[in-house]
Amino acid sequence: MATIVPFISWRPPAEIAEQVAAAPYDTLSRAEAVQEITREPLSFLRIDRPAALVDPAIDEYEAQVYARARAELDAWYEQGIMVPDNEALEPVYFVYRLTQQNHSQTGLVACASVADYKSGVIKRHENTRAKKECDRVEHIKVLEAHTGPVLLTYPSVQEIDELLEQTTAETKPLYDFVAPDGVRHEYWRLDDKEVMEQIQHCFERIPALYIADGHHRAAAAIRVADWYAEEQLEGQQAAQQFLVAVFGSDELQVLDYNRVISDLAGQSPQQVLNAIAEVMDVELKGAEPYRPAKRGELALYLEGLWYKLTVRETTRPQDAVDGLDVALLHSAILAPILHVEDPRSDPRITYIGGARGLAELAERADQTHGAAFALYPCSLAELFAVADEDRLMPPKSTWFEPKPKSGLAIHRMY
Repeated sequence: MATIVPFISWRPPAEIAEQVAAAPYDTLSRAEAVQEITREPLSFLRIDRPAALVDPAIDEYEAQVYARARAELDAWYEQGIMVPDNEALEPVYFVYRLTQQNHSQTGLVACASVADYKSGVIKRHENTRAKKECDRVEHIKVLEAHTGPVLLTYPSVQEIDELLEQTTAETKPLYDFVAPDGVRHEYWRLDDKEVMEQIQHCFERIPALYIADGHHRAAAAIRVADWYAEEQLEGQQAAQQFLVAVFGSDELQVLDYNRVISDLAGQSPQQVLNAIAEVMDVELKGAEPYRPAKRGELALYLEGLWYKLTVRETTRPQDAVDGLDVALLHSAILAPILHVEDPRSDPRITYIGGARGLAELAERADQTHGAAFALYPCSLAELFAVADEDRLMPPKSTWFEPKPKSGLAIHRMY
């Protein structure tokens, strides 16, 4: 039984929502965040990525960086850049629709339960990195607020779809804008008590929710909730919930999550190709970027040329994790041939989300005379299968696009 509840939201007024709304903090480098804040001074990255506001020589995990985020947010409260959703401080839901070209996805912005995460109702499929998790713990503690939604998904339920569609058809959106990347963001308040109760009851009949994106934010929220309880702090009840954007599986679009290896581990390109040919079928495709067309296909970029790599299905393990294309890439090529032992910590590997395109893969590989690999996207069915076994996918296995913006809702603990 899943618990998805309304919450008391703080959010920007409609006339500045487009300026405030920002990409998730972890999709941009520190330098990219600086550029974005320069372009848009009201960007929520001021709150979510405060390292962009301080001297580059200062480590982004220093206490003064989190203090800067709190000072910025307090100023926003005072200046009316972030205000209560309603004067009565009533908890509500929000319906959130993102449209990118001919893809549209509609979901719910709400709060999820820390208890559900601990009990396994909310399932994860990735490990977290200690440093990144600690970063979000400190960020939440200092701000006393959850500022970025965790993206959750579940096998789609028609009744929930119909209730959300009813809200979008019958009410005027609070926000409706097109971001610089071309994605349209529409955002409705859902405060009809009868409909809210129906939605809660629908989720109570769902046995599991799955973290699609935001594992570090979710894990940090659980640690903060425990800290509030241990210290008996004011706000500990609110801390038992965390901010989420929840979309049915039929709504989400999964893109590839690709890899660049910065060198060939002392080998020539031909030696690498020869070694790969021992474990996968290799076909030269030429200078034009090649995108895998189905499960079992990978693409390799090496020294100005693209190659199609085909998994030999007779060698694919019949295992929810080991049988994934992304796992086979590591076990058959990255570890034994290019000597990437730990994909979570090896500095030679860089992960590039599919939204950035294949050209960036080639450019990154050319800069270091390394190699780039593009994958066919993992399916949500594969993600569900791994999570249902309480197992983990390799790091950076899924990239969801378009992504909900941060800054359209805050869940405060005070």
